[in-house]
Amino acid sequence: AECEASLRRLGTDYIDVYLVHKVDALTPVEETVEALETLVRTGKVRYVGFSNWPAWLAAKAVGIQRARGYSQFRGAEMYYSLVGRDLEHEVVPFCLDAGVGVMVWSPLAGGFLSGKYTREQPKGGSNDRLGGFDFLPYDRERGFALIEVLKAIGVVHGASPAQVAIAWLLTRPAVAS
Repeated sequence: AECEASLRRLGTDYIDVYLVHKVDALTPVEETVEALETLVRTGKVRYVGFSNWPAWLAAKAVGIQRARGYSQFRGAEMYYSLVGRDLEHEVVPFCLDAGVGVMVWSPLAGGFLSGKYTREQPKGGSNDRLGGFDFLPYDRERGFALIEVLKAIGVVHGASPAQVAIAWLLTRPAVAS
């Protein structure tokens, strides 16, 4: 029903990539992948994926998809940045093995990697959202040291810290480009 409502709102016949977002602790993963397969088979969705799932759950889902001959996950929308690399431990190896591309959200860590945040100006010279709370978890001191490195690399290549951070992400083997 939610997919059909989205199709009506979008004014289209199908959705290119449909992601299940976060873990639904109340619904068995078997039901989730079956519902996704129904959407694919009825032509409402072309490709399916997940967002913010742990590797073990995504692997379980892919196992079910393969065993039942269902359409397999093709994309994983995950937080990934130079200051947020936790997914490299389990999610990235799983995605590489399963043929799932990583679509990155918040590649600049909520703006932190833009270069405007420094030790001297931790709020970036404004009263924006990073000044009042940590949007994403990261070690600020290590982040500030990283910003200095990004600025130095940027000088050599005529690029901003943000451009250097994005360029690094595009070199990661699991990142879909």
